[in-house]
Amino acid sequence: MPPKLNLFETLGFDDSCWMLYDENLQNFFNFLENNVTKENILTDEEIQISADWKSRNAPMLSEEECNEKLKEYSKKFEGVANENIDREIEAVELEILDLEQIKNSYDEVNQEMEQNLEFTKTKISALESKIIELETAEKQAHEKCCLWQGKSKMFKRRTRSCRIKLRICFLE
Repeated sequence: MPPKLNLFETLGFDDSCWMLYDENLQNFFNFLENNVTKENILTDEEIQISADWKSRNAPMLSEEECNEKLKEYSKKFEGVANENIDREIEAVELEILDLEQIKNSYDEVNQEMEQNLEFTKTKISALESKIIELETAEKQAHEKCCLWQGKSKMFKRRTRSCRIKLRICFLE
């Protein structure tokens, strides 16, 4: 009886490459099937890291030695081995997202304010032009009024002079 095909799938082999089967290997295949899972198969990246580590002649620590080093570093650098580090990282990432949203909101508000400022400057400029135009018209009207006032005074004097002359003519 051949081993279950899911073992070969777990190991990443194509089913067709295991067409030859020896009944004597049944115990071996049973062991593999019961002990090899996706969790305990090394990835290419893990194999590369291990090879790099060995090529540097770096010592491989046992689990106990790793735990001791972790405790040592935890004392030296507080919070390094914090079990809540993932939650803290997630909280900081959420805070960063919130800050980015706030920044985007400020950018939008700033852009709107700049547009409003430009609109207001344009409006003020148009109003200032209108003021200059009206002030010029006011000066011209004032000059005309002064001219007419002068003429009016002159006509009053002439009229008075004519009245006086007329009175003299009638009274004489």
